[in-house]
Amino acid sequence: MRIWELWNNEDNLGLVTIGEEFPAILDEIDGRSLVDSWTPIPVEIEGGKRKKKDFAVFLLKAPVVSGKTKALLEPFLRDQVEFLPLDYQPSDPKDNTTFYICNVLNIVNCIDEEKSSRKYSKRGTFIDYDKIIFNERIFDIESELKIFKVSDISNKICFATDQFKGFLESHSISGPNFKLIWDSEIDYEQVELAYNETILSINKDPQLILTWAEAVERLEQGKSLISDRWKIQYDANQNLLLGSLNDDLTYDFVEPLYIPPILLDLKWKENN
Repeated sequence: MRIWELWNNEDNLGLVTIGEEFPAILDEIDGRSLVDSWTPIPVEIEGGKRKKKDFAVFLLKAPVVSGKTKALLEPFLRDQVEFLPLDYQPSDPKDNTTFYICNVLNIVNCIDEEKSSRKYSKRGTFIDYDKIIFNERIFDIESELKIFKVSDISNKICFATDQFKGFLESHSISGPNFKLIWDSEIDYEQVELAYNETILSINKDPQLILTWAEAVERLEQGKSLISDRWKIQYDANQNLLLGSLNDDLTYDFVEPLYIPPILLDLKWKENN
């Protein structure tokens, strides 16, 4: 059994609310039903027009789907969600697309707290999970589990199973990005051990001697560099990419808006 996090797919059309104030009711999307108090929120396209409209980029904690996608998902998901209409105001009068917030009502409490890792603020307030491991109770509801939220972070993100992912793929729906968060076939204790050993090996390497300024010089020579759990390299347009080591020992890269100060104090080495 595999569990996926749902993330916005930047290939999909983007929507923004119309007006200066962010609608307060969007803060209430945390697993509770809102259909009785819902008023369609005016939205419009953000930036350039993207071609894919099956899902729209709007909220991370609640997927937004087109009316066409809603018609396919509604009998499949049944009472696991409710669809809340948006007041889409297109610039093109010929655009008759409709959009709906997919408000996920299916809340589960199947996290193994002993093996998972929580993240707290400096004041000790719970923020999120750094790592999520599900317990055996999730297998009891596996057959009906398609899309869901986790109780303590129901206002943050949605999760899905292979059933949901497979349904979108079988109908050629351009959906969200799926990030694998948990696989029942993986021994996560061994994964964590390999991850820690990799970082330890990097940090103990005698070649880890380059300052940030020296590392940037190597970047300009077409090299990639690593330090601790970080990796830096340039893309084809000479934009800096910052990678963070994943549990599977691959890197996820982003183009940072600024250089995190922690990177400036690290020692670096070329990635061979």
